[in-house]
Amino acid sequence: MPTHPRAFAIPRASAVVLFSTLLLVPLFAACGDDGGGGGAGASSGSAGGPQACVKGATTCDADSFCYFTYATCGATASDNGYCELRPTTCDNFFSPACGCDGKVYDNPCKAALAGVDVQQQDNTCTPPTGLFACGYTFCKSGEQFCKLTQKGGFKEPSCGALPDMCKPPAATSCMCLSSSGCTCDDTGGNLTFTCSGG
Repeated sequence: MPTHPRAFAIPRASAVVLFSTLLLVPLFAACGDDGGGGGAGASSGSAGGPQACVKGATTCDADSFCYFTYATCGATASDNGYCELRPTTCDNFFSPACGCDGKVYDNPCKAALAGVDVQQQDNTCTPPTGLFACGYTFCKSGEQFCKLTQKGGFKEPSCGALPDMCKPPAATSCMCLSSSGCTCDDTGGNLTFTCSGG
């Protein structure tokens, strides 16, 4: 059975529970028999294990979607896809996520409901107006900073409130926030910190 060593998991039809609140970005995770793939939410292949799939192929049943182990949407050779059941309902919280189809969804659950996994490693979606990319999600320009925390092979995103001294019209630069143990990028006037694991 595959395990999903991602920093977050897409909700499965079997159960949806609150996983964590990362500052202002709520995430949802799946509960299976092992917390990973292959539980009650996985579509079975011919050998009884989860059915393999690839990006862009219609190998999953209509009630399933292709869930990628490493959340790169199959961009790397090691990112195996497995058919997972789509959730039947999603909460209406707004935590925009970049789907493997290049579209932005209101949250990871709504992407899965539409039959799409989300990109965690490289956000290739065009940010919605007033937002900037932070991992697979987005933060509010001029109001928040992005923090990417390295956890294993993943960068777990979170958005935090900018202190007043960093908000426009003041110049937003890496100098306005302490970044001990982190690297900072202030391209485009948005702060993104990449930090070692936690």
